[in-house]
Amino acid sequence: MSLSLHVRIQDKIKEMLRVLDKENISISIPLRSKYPLIKDWVNYREKRTIEQILEKDNLGLRTGTKPWRDYYFCVLDLDGKGWTKLISQQRISYIKTAKGIHIYLKIKNQETPPNGILYYKDKRTGDFCGKGKQVVGAGSTHETGIIYRLVKRGKWFWKLESIEELKEKLKKQEIILK
Repeated sequence: MSLSLHVRIQDKIKEMLRVLDKENISISIPLRSKYPLIKDWVNYREKRTIEQILEKDNLGLRTGTKPWRDYYFCVLDLDGKGWTKLISQQRISYIKTAKGIHIYLKIKNQETPPNGILYYKDKRTGDFCGKGKQVVGAGSTHETGIIYRLVKRGKWFWKLESIEELKEKLKKQEIILK
């Protein structure tokens, strides 16, 4: 990859993560790990920026938080089959992980969206991360050495007016959220 292309990709990641650079969303997790070491990490207020975190550690993004007036930050964590069809139908960006993808969501809801399990043709394909969960963010390194990277295909966040709307859109792609 050319240096200029690498710089442009890094700039896109920084631009996207800047939206999530809030002390109640971002959290430091050890390099090559998926889990925070901080006790009571759900309520911890991170003092470092995302850029500072990624200099030495992996980035965790807490889901079920409400960074935008009426919208919660949630994530579809898809490791099994079905996600390729979903992203081909929806012009949304995603994070390529070691085993699948993360799709970042903005969901309007009256209360924090609950967690759920995603099924594709009756087989578990991933998780819906809402209340009290966290995912590894772009720019982080998996234990295998794979870097979580942004794949820009459209909007950074899939904006939905409700959990019901999400369920309907997923159902059209044969993915069931339970």
